[in-house]
Amino acid sequence: MGRFKGGRGKLYRLRRLHFLSNQFQRSFVIKFCLIIVAGALISGAVIYLKSQTTVTTVFEDSRLKIKSTADFILPAVLLSSAVVIAVVGISAIIVTLWSYRRIERLLFQMEEEIEEADAGNLNVQLRPGKNVEFKVLALSLNKLIRDFRKLIVTAKNDVFQLESDFEKIEKKEGQAIPEKIKADLEVLKEELSRFST
Repeated sequence: MGRFKGGRGKLYRLRRLHFLSNQFQRSFVIKFCLIIVAGALISGAVIYLKSQTTVTTVFEDSRLKIKSTADFILPAVLLSSAVVIAVVGISAIIVTLWSYRRIERLLFQMEEEIEEADAGNLNVQLRPGKNVEFKVLALSLNKLIRDFRKLIVTAKNDVFQLESDFEKIEKKEGQAIPEKIKADLEVLKEELSRFST
């Protein structure tokens, strides 16, 4: 498993498991390139069909000839379409891969922070950076963690209050608290101590 250093100095894991599969990535790029090819073919066909009704004079083999404009411009239309397809297709692949890596990096970062919260650190805050697309998700998850932290703090306080009340009952009233209740309270305290708040 490789690692790379993120912009905030934090190490992020690179995994073989991707959030967006390589098959999805290839499929997206291929579909996008097919749209580009279709657009180039359609525009070339429109130009060719529109120019069939006109004629052009050309010098060919040192002779002045009259040709259909469509036949004359066909090689230029094909060449320009091929260049547009190549340039825009390569640009689309580069932009798609760059965007994919950027999104995947942010998702890895968010996954690490969520795993940290799952491990018990409820002081973690998800930082989407400048990425507006993930800001809403990060804010929602931060609210969820904040609400869960409040719930854990309340539960810890309630357990502390129960312990205090049990001690008072045992001291003042001389009644023994059943061992089952004390054991259950200890288990609850142990479970709650796993969360840092």
